[in-house]
Amino acid sequence: MKPRKNTFEERAAALKARLNSDPETVAGIDEKPLTVNQAAERWGQSPRATRRYFMEVVGVRVKPSPERRAKGRKKRKYVTLLIPPSVLEREIRKYTKMAA
Repeated sequence: MKPRKNTFEERAAALKARLNSDPETVAGIDEKPLTVNQAAERWGQSPRATRRYFMEVVGVRVKPSPERRAKGRKKRKYVTLLIPPSVLEREIRKYTKMAA
């Protein structure tokens, strides 16, 4: 049996409760973000798989590189991912729940 999805009002109430709690824990201001290699090591995945997974996760900071040109052609863009430890823990919990 599938668990019931939360309604919009329930999700909004949960978000308001989180925002009204301690702001440092919500925003993760004191957290030092992890690199992809550090997150991959903690998660037990390859850096490539970790990068692909966290590209679209909410809460991960994506830092694009400036556009580069060489001899009239564009070179590919590089992206740096900064993953807060709380986001990594949340995704690990969610990922292990799906596997169980």
